Amino acid sequence: MNTSQRGDDLSKFSDRFKERMAEANLKAEAKKQARDEERPQEEAAHALAQSNKKAAQDHAALEKYGLNLDEYDQKTIKQKNIDNIRRLAQDLLGNNFIKFGMALSFGKVEEQAKITYLSALVEQNWILIRQQEQVIKLLERLTNNIAENS
Repeated sequence: MNTSQRGDDLSKFSDRFKERMAEANLKAEAKKQARDEERPQEEAAHALAQSNKKAAQDHAALEKYGLNLDEYDQKTIKQKNIDNIRRLAQDLLGNNFIKFGMALSFGKVEEQAKITYLSALVEQNWILIRQQEQVIKLLERLTNNIAENS
């Protein structure tokens, strides 16, 4: 093999190498572009899943405290209020027993009494929140009726 053939072979090899490298670069770029196109979809799906999870947590919290008012009718709200009033009465009755125990034992249970009074206030707040929501809904209905009749 002479030098000119070696040069031609080397040149051909170099050209083929460059072509293969160009093909590999194109494939790599196409894969990268496909990943980049999938990434926003994956991120959107993840964001949607997070949003749904947060909404479920919010719904559970509202339901736990009887404040999921958009899904309650008047009967359900009334029942939730009755449940809160029962717990309130139980807390206050328990507080009376504590006072009686204090009188007998001369011990310091003021902290427990404070806690039960605060618990009673919290129960009252749930009732007030639901009642305020009822008033808001009634006002909205009244406003809509006035607007329709005008």
